[in-house]
Amino acid sequence: MYKTNILSYLEKRELGYGGPRKYVYDRFIDQVGYMPPIDLNSNVEVGNTFACKFSKNANHFNILGCSTECGEIIIQNTKIHHFSRNPVHRNAIFNFAWAEPEMKIVTACGDQTSKLLSLNPAGNLIEEREFSYNSSVKTVMFCPGSSDVFCGGCQDGSILIWDARVNNNKSDHKIPNAHGIYSSNLKDKKKMFGICSVIYKNDQTIMSSSSMDPNIKLWDLRKTYRQVTGSTEPLPLTKYFHNGHDSNRSIGYGDMITNPQLTRLYASNANGIIDCYSLESLDKKQPISHYKGHRHETIYSKISISYDGRYLFSGCMINIGVIWLTDFPNNEKPIFKISKNLPGFDSELSTSDWCPNLSCLKIATSADSVPMIWSILPECEFNNVLFKLSRTPAYKSKLHSDRVRTASIKYELQKKYAKETENNLKIWDIQNHNSVTNIEPLLATPKRQWEALFQKTTPPSPQLDLNSIHTSPVASIQIPDVVTPTSRRKRKKNELSPRCLIDQYLVSNTKRIRLDTVNENSINNKNEK
Repeated sequence: MYKTNILSYLEKRELGYGGPRKYVYDRFIDQVGYMPPIDLNSNVEVGNTFACKFSKNANHFNILGCSTECGEIIIQNTKIHHFSRNPVHRNAIFNFAWAEPEMKIVTACGDQTSKLLSLNPAGNLIEEREFSYNSSVKTVMFCPGSSDVFCGGCQDGSILIWDARVNNNKSDHKIPNAHGIYSSNLKDKKKMFGICSVIYKNDQTIMSSSSMDPNIKLWDLRKTYRQVTGSTEPLPLTKYFHNGHDSNRSIGYGDMITNPQLTRLYASNANGIIDCYSLESLDKKQPISHYKGHRHETIYSKISISYDGRYLFSGCMINIGVIWLTDFPNNEKPIFKISKNLPGFDSELSTSDWCPNLSCLKIATSADSVPMIWSILPECEFNNVLFKLSRTPAYKSKLHSDRVRTASIKYELQKKYAKETENNLKIWDIQNHNSVTNIEPLLATPKRQWEALFQKTTPPSPQLDLNSIHTSPVASIQIPDVVTPTSRRKRKKNELSPRCLIDQYLVSNTKRIRLDTVNENSINNKNEK
């Protein structure tokens, strides 16, 4: 087993290899196993389970819910290993969904109703409202970012959108005949297929699938479908379909999920194939990859994906459960399977979910008992656990991969093109040196710039010309090339010629004579007064 060493990870990350933060599951997935807690009776018979999901609330990622065929929802705290059974319906609960902002649950039951429930701190569910349908409800999902708006898929092929803030018993939006066999002849009887899975792509579009329809349809909620009557087919926004690479692919999809980035759609059917579709563009309508190597027992089996979008889990009749790696290039065979030390346990783990908290690695699975919580185990306990993940022949280690990333590529490019860049720099320096002529070094400004301007000098004789006045003081007075400050707060450097400085600070002889005469006249006028 690979032993964890954080120092080696940090050293490899500096060299350009993948660090532990981005690929944290790669480091610890080999140490995942299931050990039943001592203080939890996991052998309680609760009947077959149809859904198992972690809470989406950021403060309660440790809360797990599980729906059963007896109409109960089991609420389990995975930290303290405590669970409570809440009877909600008198029929099987095929699916349920958690709201993201608040601790609320909406159910999909076979008694043609859905219930909106709130969870209190004691682990008990409180009913807030009930919604009625015309047939059994197979699947539900909340609108992203909302605790009141949700959609439900029925057995009669219709999709209903509800808003719990409205007090009437009518749905806000309805998509009839979403999946089925359509005919333009009025004499032919219509045949609608039940909705098995619905997913909100965003708050304006919904994806739906059926176990008898090979097409996955994308619906626009801004469009009305009231004109759809009889056996007419409503017009979806687009359709996703397989390319017919298998002759037995006439069956539809029983479950769908998306990765957390909402760029990939994974759809599972009873034939043992999981198709991956791209959601980045509506032009790509066929699968971009496939995942095989498992076999479902029923169409109620669910698939789940990790919250980094790299590991896909599904139940299996032979190996109980398998895990694929979703990185490209695609490997259609599973890289992990469940090995058991408990003889006689061969039931498929039909429901599963990954904990949304990326700081820990937890997987919840269930078949016909209280959910099993898989987590990272120490090495001393890993060899004696009842269930653990083991590698398959398709596993390829990426922990010690020789592939480097951007940092190491930069180092290689620096070594490769070092000589070429040095030669280019030398040529560039020579060209610039030749193009610039009469290069003179910059003179440093003196520390006391104003002393040179206000030094006492002998006044010039009146017999000198103006040109001599401009030339003779320059030799005796050292005037700086740069003159600073015009204010105390802000100093501004102005480039002025020596002649401009002389005109500014030295008065010419003719101007001096005129100023003297003006001053004498003003003094005489004052004395006379």
